[in-house]
Amino acid sequence: DFPAGPASTIKTRKKTFVFAGIAVAAIGIVVLTVWFIAGRSLPQINPDPAVSTLQIPAAAYQYPGISPDGKWLTFPGSDLNGTWDIYMMFIETGENKRITTDSSRTLGNAATARFSPDGSSIVYSRRSRSTNVAEVCVVSILSGQVRVIADTGVAPQWSPAGSRIFYYRVGNSVRFPGRTKWREYWSVSPQGGDSRIEFVDSLMQGSNTYFSLGLSPDGRKVVFTRPMGGAGQNEIFIHDLDTRKETQITFDKKTIDEAVWTDYGYIFYTSNRSGNFNVWAIPEHGGAAIQVTKGAGPDVGLNISTAANRMIFSQRTNIATLWMVNTDGSGNRQLYPDENIYVSHIAPDGNTIALVISHPTLQPTLMLREIAGGRQEILFPSESAIGRNQPVWSPSGKALAFIEFRPGRRDLNAKILDLAGGRRVRDLGEGIVAKWYSDTVVHVLRNSSTDKSRPNYNSNRAFNLLSGAETVVFRDTVNAMPVLKNSAMIYEQNGAMRLTTMEQYQKNPAVEGKVVIRMDELSWASVSDSWGYYRTKSGDALWKIDLKTLRRSKILDLLPKSEILFGEIDFNDRVVTYSVPRLKTNIVKVDNLFVK
Repeated sequence: DFPAGPASTIKTRKKTFVFAGIAVAAIGIVVLTVWFIAGRSLPQINPDPAVSTLQIPAAAYQYPGISPDGKWLTFPGSDLNGTWDIYMMFIETGENKRITTDSSRTLGNAATARFSPDGSSIVYSRRSRSTNVAEVCVVSILSGQVRVIADTGVAPQWSPAGSRIFYYRVGNSVRFPGRTKWREYWSVSPQGGDSRIEFVDSLMQGSNTYFSLGLSPDGRKVVFTRPMGGAGQNEIFIHDLDTRKETQITFDKKTIDEAVWTDYGYIFYTSNRSGNFNVWAIPEHGGAAIQVTKGAGPDVGLNISTAANRMIFSQRTNIATLWMVNTDGSGNRQLYPDENIYVSHIAPDGNTIALVISHPTLQPTLMLREIAGGRQEILFPSESAIGRNQPVWSPSGKALAFIEFRPGRRDLNAKILDLAGGRRVRDLGEGIVAKWYSDTVVHVLRNSSTDKSRPNYNSNRAFNLLSGAETVVFRDTVNAMPVLKNSAMIYEQNGAMRLTTMEQYQKNPAVEGKVVIRMDELSWASVSDSWGYYRTKSGDALWKIDLKTLRRSKILDLLPKSEILFGEIDFNDRVVTYSVPRLKTNIVKVDNLFVK
């Protein structure tokens, strides 16, 4: 009620209220207009969130997922025997359990696990036991019952409504091939049986292996990454499922591992745009990117629960340690404490070793190191656009052959570094130096494929470093290596490693040599001039074969399904150097992601 007073006063106040109401309405219209034009106001990303590392109950694990309420973690994990299943863990207490009993082999970086929007199921990929191709599965958290919903695909993601599951395939992949030669984005219902291609990315350039797939909060748009042709370069795009319109969001010319679309109007992604792989955020309509995490990383495998204001990601580094064992099985030991050595070759004098060393964000390069004293020399700086691998010493130790490659391309270039003459590098063109016949002649594997995008290095040539002359020394259908003082060739053909003497070859170039070992008996092999060395198919032992008598003997027992790699073998067959690669992973939890 109005207080008593003159009528004129009352009328004046009524007009004031009416005008005030009109003003408020006008302001509201202006605010709505600004909101629609400029987009909704984005919350502030916390510059100082709470960060902690989770203790994970698995020997190794891949990209994790977080439940919608932010309380549970799921991930593909491996036990000590190298078998992979899906696990769940209550984040606050560390309580965990294995959800599946697939005991499958790893899919590497393509392995993910994601909760359904209602938190009752988990979608993931595994290797099919019958086809060895990745298949998409859904497992019930309560019953543990697994059903296959798509026979080929990786990186599955639920749509926010839970009615479709999106996943990825690509044309030339061995593990998850597509129906076209491009990147394909599919969807299927959680019950399976109705899979369809949502869209094909035919505009991709190059062969960048990084890929990502995510959904907008309304489920009508897909956020994905597209290779842009440069060395490891890809960018974030948004594909509208209704209009088929695509919008580029980033223009970084860097590598992006994963993109996640949040409810708060941001797309979070992991990228090396600052040098190291860290987490960044960008408005969903594009704009300036905000760096969310810093440090060495690499930060990958991103997932966010907006309900809990929580982010998780994995810090994953491929590491490898170098080991040496005497060929009689004695003296097995780790040679260096370094965790970045993948390939090695001991010099003929036994004093120096050539190493291939990795880098967290750059390509591998070559190093020389004294075995006893530890003095070392980096032969080439680590680069982003060029990598170097497969060092092979000359008989005198005065030169080192190696291959040079560029990320995103499959062609390899043969190079020779003159260690005695000013570190000059000689380019032998496309190919691989497999062995030295002498200090002046090398065995080069040339590309026999007419499709230059899919090289096949099985054309066997002898290249004279003095004259530049090149001659065919064996047939062009197999990748061969001269052995037994250049009197024979060892090669793979018809499911076996075979040995043919040069005398037999000259009489009959199509001769099929005697079987040294069946390919289904081994998982990695290398040869010296007189011996073959191999890791068994099950990975539980390292063996050697005398190439003269074909007698076998065990060198070393290994843990079941061990992954070991070895390169060139020589130094009079006294020792074998080998690397033990593994994935070093942490899962990091970030709380209070947004300022509220």
